[in-house]
Amino acid sequence: MSLNRLSMRHKEKENVKTNPISRSQFDDVESKLSLLSIVLSDAQPEYLMKQSQRISSQEELLTFISQSLESHNYPKLELEDTKIMEQFECTVEEFLMGIPDPVKEFSDSYIRTGYEENAEIYLKSRYQNLALCMDIKELLMTHKYNLTKVCQQLDFLGMKANPYNLDCVQLHHSPSVFFHQEVWYIEHKEEVLNFLKSAIEAARVEAELNRPPTPPSVEEIFECEICRNDIEDYAELGTCDGPAGHLFCNDCVRRSAEIKFAEGGITFPCLINCGGYIPLQIIKEVMKSEMYEKLMDNIQEAEIKAADMPGIEYCPFCHYAIICPETDIFCCERPSCMKRSCRICWKEEHAGICALLKEEDEETARHLIEEKMTEALVRKCYKCNTPFIKEVGCNKMICANDNCKAMMCYLCRQPVKDYTHFNGQGGDNYDRCELFSDEAAVHDRPVAASGQQAFEQLVANNPGLNLDKDKIIPK
Repeated sequence: MSLNRLSMRHKEKENVKTNPISRSQFDDVESKLSLLSIVLSDAQPEYLMKQSQRISSQEELLTFISQSLESHNYPKLELEDTKIMEQFECTVEEFLMGIPDPVKEFSDSYIRTGYEENAEIYLKSRYQNLALCMDIKELLMTHKYNLTKVCQQLDFLGMKANPYNLDCVQLHHSPSVFFHQEVWYIEHKEEVLNFLKSAIEAARVEAELNRPPTPPSVEEIFECEICRNDIEDYAELGTCDGPAGHLFCNDCVRRSAEIKFAEGGITFPCLINCGGYIPLQIIKEVMKSEMYEKLMDNIQEAEIKAADMPGIEYCPFCHYAIICPETDIFCCERPSCMKRSCRICWKEEHAGICALLKEEDEETARHLIEEKMTEALVRKCYKCNTPFIKEVGCNKMICANDNCKAMMCYLCRQPVKDYTHFNGQGGDNYDRCELFSDEAAVHDRPVAASGQQAFEQLVANNPGLNLDKDKIIPK
């Protein structure tokens, strides 16, 4: 059975789910058997015959169908793995006969249901180390169980993919036709896209050859709505996707797009701000190829950041991103880059201790230690994060931010409501924080201790580092 015929049966199932069942469809055993054979096409015929004879009402029939589709708990036709594979062996042309627009079909944002378990099994098989670095269920939920989008993102992140082999994969239950179609598309995506591109180009050439010559006329002269220049060739114009469809010459579109790109933009509003946008296909036609490739990188990077996947790191020399293992070197696998970077300074790989921590870069090391000492010295409001340091007065602090005014203890840095948190002068509540304290004890000693700890950690991790502790840490 080809994918084409399976696709037709899949659509028949969907029609049964969405169209009401007439009373004549369950008045006799033959009608019920015909209906059940369409909905439960992989069930054993003997089982369906028994159920057709048993079921006596429309409500009972609907309940049985609903429970069977949800649980898949019914005796199925015994198909060998080789026969299952034969069902889905087809050429690209045969596949496209059943699904003419696979890009749209498998990119739609509707939520997939019914094959969550098989989707997880497929991803584990395709990306062997995937389960070690991320939550597969959460990844599927993020993309509404759209396998195509999940695989597209993982491929962009550089996850190594293995060919799908049904002989080596034990699926949870009999997969739906749509699941097999989507897996076939993922495994043959490059072939499908190349075929579609060739077909589109062939159709364009044929249309160009068969198009009768049109003599120029005054009515075919267009005006750019920015520079007001007359344009005779419609191919030299770009249009926004707004209701008005404003027309602009390619030069104006290119200049506007380059400015927007230089500002970090990834979308291109209509040049007269009607609310529409210039489609990316038009941007591709007017923009330099190198700049357009960079734009595509920026768009993909924005999509990855929007997905908010933990642990992702980016190559400092291009937009390649991956969940990096615990190593000191970041290895870019983008063919046009392939650079190796130090994960400390994010410069190209170098020998020895990173320059950030070398002896000649003492200022950087000193800065790291001073940051730790500053953290020990400076307090931050627990509510608005405003930093402050107490010079004089008691330890009940009020935030200097006029929009906050939160109160906290300067010693333990916890929120307070009044003076009951403190042990006042001459008091005997020694389990409470002192209302007044020695500034040297509060500031100097913790700062020095924090600096000493940071210094020792740097030296321990970098034996070749030579720092003068006395020049950095106050005594």
